[in-house]
Amino acid sequence: MFKLAACCLRSNVCVRARYCVALAAIASVAIASTGCETARSPGQAGTQASANGQWPFRPASIRVHPLTRLQTRDGKAVLETWVQLLDRDGYPVRGLGTLSISLENAGPGYMHQYAWTVELESSADADVRFDPVAHGYMLLLGVDANTLPTRPRVHAMLQTPQGDRFTNRLALDEPAAP
Repeated sequence: MFKLAACCLRSNVCVRARYCVALAAIASVAIASTGCETARSPGQAGTQASANGQWPFRPASIRVHPLTRLQTRDGKAVLETWVQLLDRDGYPVRGLGTLSISLENAGPGYMHQYAWTVELESSADADVRFDPVAHGYMLLLGVDANTLPTRPRVHAMLQTPQGDRFTNRLALDEPAAP
């Protein structure tokens, strides 16, 4: 078997065949690379804005995600809040602005029990809190288990640097447990 391979390496027919195969491989790579265009990531130069000059994938609404819940961590009550910013097509996006979260009582005697404000002033601030798997912001907010509302509801509001204001509320299904 090795003699046959050595014989083939010395043969002019095999040399020409290998040359043709190599030339065909180089030609196919050259043709394929000229017909392909590299994908651009959002925000790169050359990405088109919409007709009104605005970035088409900017936040257009906010959603308190159903993963939001009251729970106990290390013996302390926390409100695990998941918030998604959605573009005009309803897809999750990141955004900048002031995010306000409040825990309210949705029952009789409606009132805000707790309120928090989170500044998303830069991409770095937003990236720290953004979960790429859930496509949203996750905030762990401390609460006092003894003063939880009987019918808890989470209210989220985003005030963008452009002056847009988006709000959404989510009633938590389970009654608050201390």
